[in-house]
Amino acid sequence: MRALAFFSMLCLLLAPANSTGTFVHAAWLRSTPGSFRRNSIDVVEVSHRPDGVGGTESFGQIPILYESDRLLIINKPPGIAHHNDRIQHDDDDDDDMGDQHEPADLGIVNLIRSQRGDSDQRLWGVHRLDRVTSGILILAKDPSMAQALTSSFAKGDIQKVYMGISTKRRPKKKQGWIQGGMVRSRNKSWKLTRDKTTTKNFARTRFFTAPIRCEDEQQTFTLLLFRPYTGKTHQLRVAAKAAGLPLWGDPIYKDGNSAPTTTDVDGEAVGMSVPQPDRTYLHASGILLPPLLDMTEPLAVWCPPPFEDVVKDGGNSIANLMQKHCDVPEILSAMKSST
Repeated sequence: MRALAFFSMLCLLLAPANSTGTFVHAAWLRSTPGSFRRNSIDVVEVSHRPDGVGGTESFGQIPILYESDRLLIINKPPGIAHHNDRIQHDDDDDDDMGDQHEPADLGIVNLIRSQRGDSDQRLWGVHRLDRVTSGILILAKDPSMAQALTSSFAKGDIQKVYMGISTKRRPKKKQGWIQGGMVRSRNKSWKLTRDKTTTKNFARTRFFTAPIRCEDEQQTFTLLLFRPYTGKTHQLRVAAKAAGLPLWGDPIYKDGNSAPTTTDVDGEAVGMSVPQPDRTYLHASGILLPPLLDMTEPLAVWCPPPFEDVVKDGGNSIANLMQKHCDVPEILSAMKSST
């Protein structure tokens, strides 16, 4: 599985650059005229924890999806924390780590700075991805852009699309809204409250689903499209669990780690078992930035989810789900231009 993911990433790195435009995607790079400064994807080496649990191994390379004088947008691999990491287990939350843990890997911001060979350059993290989540991560290069991005995220002016996979079959509710207050629960997890009127740590997510058949044609998983309208810790992972579709490989919301089974007349479990994957299947796939500061046009970025080891139809299931339900035409255009 890891080899397939690396091969997919390598294919992206070898893909040619394209001409200027208004969209950015992982295989071809486009930007507003004068803002993109390179003709190829820059990469840096990184070691990380592939499942967010423990152990360090080489992942390979982190593509830079877009760069301007004020913006840096990367494709974050799973298993890397936002802040400098310390050794811990079964948790991808950066909070409350304490001094009793030994220092380990660099966080994504310092990792990019040091491994780009420009450790003196200041980068501002304006939003976060959970340790287990991969995909689009935006960094600002100056305080003015950092402030503008932070304000836009807070006001909901930045549109986001995530993709995920659950081993569960689609429930009766195949799409809809998951919303409520987010509160701490046991074992560093979060849960939704029933109070939909609260304004305290309120999370609001829309989701859509599609069935996907595995290669052996004996199992059906569920592909999820998420449209988060807020940005809370573990929001999409909690939403997936609340929808009855916990994400495959999630180390905290663990009931998505194996496929459902049935029993025979003697009560014995039958059916196919699902191996524990080396990652959580959640990927930040698309984002749309409004014109900020000296940007003259919106910027749409599409980064295909690296789910080829499960979705073996050439990405058709992902494209069909996006075309049917994604309400951000700029992200759709960026996705279509990558095919």
